[in-house]
Amino acid sequence: MIRQVRDVALRAPVMVQPEVTVLVAEQLLIAGHASVLYIVDANETLLGSVADQEILNYRLMGGDGRALIASLMTPVTTVLESTDPVERGFELLKQQMEQSLPVVQQGRMIGQLCRWDLLKLLTEAKLDVGSNLLPNLEPDLLSMSFGRTNRPAWNPGTDLRGVG
Repeated sequence: MIRQVRDVALRAPVMVQPEVTVLVAEQLLIAGHASVLYIVDANETLLGSVADQEILNYRLMGGDGRALIASLMTPVTTVLESTDPVERGFELLKQQMEQSLPVVQQGRMIGQLCRWDLLKLLTEAKLDVGSNLLPNLEPDLLSMSFGRTNRPAWNPGTDLRGVG
């Protein structure tokens, strides 16, 4: 059975219109426990996105939060259609090294597909490597790592030198 993106539990995206201030957007991200904010027009057509890191950088550089969120917006280059196979979504998550991708239906933003969704699918199926829950994925998808690689483990004996 080929699952479509819309068949997987979509996390509700945090969406705002471009004229919202950074401060309001920041509060919405915190309330929504989200790492990305999607900028949409009045019809919920996706215009761009703002990562939490961009807001953090703005605030750490002295921004008071009164700027419009559109000033921090970047274009979204990869979008999933709700009818896309879920395997395509997970392959794009792998290629883009993103935590989530926006999902649209007839041009309207309806959700986001997250790496968390893949983990949930694998866990619910009690999947062991080599199972065919997601048979159309490239063979290396189940063994890949998302995000940073070669990251050393935290060592409290060496990492906190001089603290305290």
